[in-house]
Amino acid sequence: MTLRRSWWGVAWVVALFVTACGSARGDRWLSDDKARHFQASAGLSALGVVGSGLVVDDPLARFGVGVLGAVAIGGAKELSDLSGNGQASGRDMAFNVAGAVVGGALTLLFESIASD
Repeated sequence: MTLRRSWWGVAWVVALFVTACGSARGDRWLSDDKARHFQASAGLSALGVVGSGLVVDDPLARFGVGVLGAVAIGGAKELSDLSGNGQASGRDMAFNVAGAVVGGALTLLFESIASD
């Protein structure tokens, strides 16, 4: 399976998850909770990018490891909320994905600047 197919699969799973979770009444798009989801996912993604650098040299593969790891952890948290441990939100998941992508991309950008 190619990396491109993997990304499309992840995109479909995230889209289905966001649609299934919906959003609770009063769940605003911009709130402190969304910022925490974004920040946590950005940090986890950066950790995945840096950590995978110990065994993988390809930047795109490292980006994939970081982003997919952060999205998986955020998705697990939302699934936990969905099972009654909190309030699941598709909007939270959207911020998880956005934070993971931004965190992974910024980490690779900073690494490339530092290595020049």
